[in-house]
Amino acid sequence: MKAEWIWYPGEFEIRTLNRVQARRFFREIPQPPIWQSFGVSPSVKFSKIFTLEKEEVLDIRASGLYSLELDRPGNFVRDENGRLELSPGLHTLTVHVFCDGGKFPAVRVCGESLASGKDWDCTLLDGEYVPADCGGFSEAERDPNDYALPVVRRDPVRAERKDGHILYDLGEECFAFCVFEGGRGKLRLCYGESEEEAEDPEACEQLDVLDLSRGERRTAVAKAFRYLAVTQEEEGELGFHAECEVRPQPFCARFSSSEERDTRIFETALRTFALNTREFFLDGIKRDRWVWSGDATQSYLINKYSFFDLETERRTIVALAGKGEIRRHFNTITDYTLFWLISFYDYYRYTGDLEFLGRWQRRFTQVLDFCLSRTDENGLLISPRGEWVFIDWNDALTKDSECYAFLQILLYGALKAAKRVYALLKDERAAACEARAEALKEQIFRLFWCEEKGGFTHSLLEGKSDGRIFRQINVMAVLTGLAGEHEKEQILHRVLLNETVPPITTSYMRFYEFAALCELGQKALVAEEMRSYFCGMLSLGATTFWEQYDPTRHGAEHYAMYGRKYGKSLCHAWGATQIYILGRYLVGLRPEEDGYDRFRLEPALEVLGDFSAKFPLKEGGWIEIDRKGQTLRVLATRDGSVLLGDTITEIQAGRETVLALDQKKGGKK
Repeated sequence: MKAEWIWYPGEFEIRTLNRVQARRFFREIPQPPIWQSFGVSPSVKFSKIFTLEKEEVLDIRASGLYSLELDRPGNFVRDENGRLELSPGLHTLTVHVFCDGGKFPAVRVCGESLASGKDWDCTLLDGEYVPADCGGFSEAERDPNDYALPVVRRDPVRAERKDGHILYDLGEECFAFCVFEGGRGKLRLCYGESEEEAEDPEACEQLDVLDLSRGERRTAVAKAFRYLAVTQEEEGELGFHAECEVRPQPFCARFSSSEERDTRIFETALRTFALNTREFFLDGIKRDRWVWSGDATQSYLINKYSFFDLETERRTIVALAGKGEIRRHFNTITDYTLFWLISFYDYYRYTGDLEFLGRWQRRFTQVLDFCLSRTDENGLLISPRGEWVFIDWNDALTKDSECYAFLQILLYGALKAAKRVYALLKDERAAACEARAEALKEQIFRLFWCEEKGGFTHSLLEGKSDGRIFRQINVMAVLTGLAGEHEKEQILHRVLLNETVPPITTSYMRFYEFAALCELGQKALVAEEMRSYFCGMLSLGATTFWEQYDPTRHGAEHYAMYGRKYGKSLCHAWGATQIYILGRYLVGLRPEEDGYDRFRLEPALEVLGDFSAKFPLKEGGWIEIDRKGQTLRVLATRDGSVLLGDTITEIQAGRETVLALDQKKGGKK
């Protein structure tokens, strides 16, 4: 049988998160996470009741000290070098693992008919047993505590000797260790996402020093860079290559179009997202390298149209939830906790994984209850001092306000998501969440809706609306379903298409703006806006998409952010926005119903031109869509349907369907 390493739920994620977030540096200074971190429990008991038909020898591996109890409490037995002989019959085996030094207890038991897996139980010795967790670690010698991404070698495409240093160019952004051959003395490394950054030792974001005389030939931490400037203490021949960390993916979406710009944008977005898909979904690979819930919420959706990597997605969701008593919002950001609640339901919408919802239902409830404990007598969410209301990178959005409409709208979305989660789990709390959501909706309309301006206003000052209109607030009102048909019409024409309303400049919030515009029927506008926004970066030589792009800036001005010359991330997960918008709205692929057992395809043919695409479906499935002239071809591994105009065509799994298109209407002939 195939045995897996097992552990107490959440411990692998907590341990791995701590290791990942300890690797952030600003220049040579460590930057630990600025929010609460959690430790793992050192003592766990694993147990299994089973019947053997014949005598069997078990191979037992553990990540720490362990004892074995067989058949009854207190009946401790010894194994011989990890091998335990058992007679036929009914048995109970308990493995108590104690693991010190920051590692979590884990065990692997393997026999001919018995194997450790999710059908084992475990306890923190707190009086409660829960199903054990595992994550695909089946190799006996591969302790999950030592989990690390594989590396691949990459040689520089250019090495140029300059005054005082050698400048290496890897050709595109990478996340890598630096390895050197030859040379003498000390090496000073200056990393850069841009050439200017690498050659600016006083302002570059990342530095390293290696002493070759001490045998230091490989950097200790992988870092993000395209360019590397190396200063040698002593002259000598020096060889360099990078060892790039990669997260192998069994599936990778593809898209090509007769509109060449769309192809380039998609491929660059895919590479951007791949680099930020690591042990978890990171926000950016150069500066933060942390797991932020708001960033991750977008990554979950992008993931469904790129890799469908549920292992990384589940790991990120669980790690963000932490453990124990909740005292502050995720990442200290109020909106990021609300996004986590919404993403919990979205995970099910695309996967149908009810087991995951049930396993983490208790934590979901604890997070929801924490948010509701921060509401006032009117049910409005208040964010106390010391916690951050982010919304977007725009100082005007989070200044001098008592109560933010954005938070109330997100809380409404979180309550609606909670209602669906509890309904799926047949939990009576579903009705209470629905009632609270509707009561909150009434308050939001009473306090923030402005008919005169055609949108929801930003915040309250001294109990009254400040009257300010921003896109971010109204975008979220559309996407959470808060806005009705009348409000959506007003928001479209008087806010989102109104040039006097301050524009959104971050890829983060453009993600939501593009989605809202598509929901409001503006797919052609979105396609052109995306081409303009992302091609602007490509025209400047970008090999990945940035945290923010402002076309009014010039030269090295593009790299500045947070008051630092090179503070901006040039490879940011939310820069992969285009993957989700293209897949979900322009190609038009989505779950036909919760659980994604069937798909619905509704391509915006008037926008796309000729194209060829392949996207993942759940459980390793996929769908191919090809449009050439007046023919649309669809082949998928699951059943679904295609909506063209007013016509719905059924698609059978494994059977290619060819549709002739109506040249005038873009529908089916």
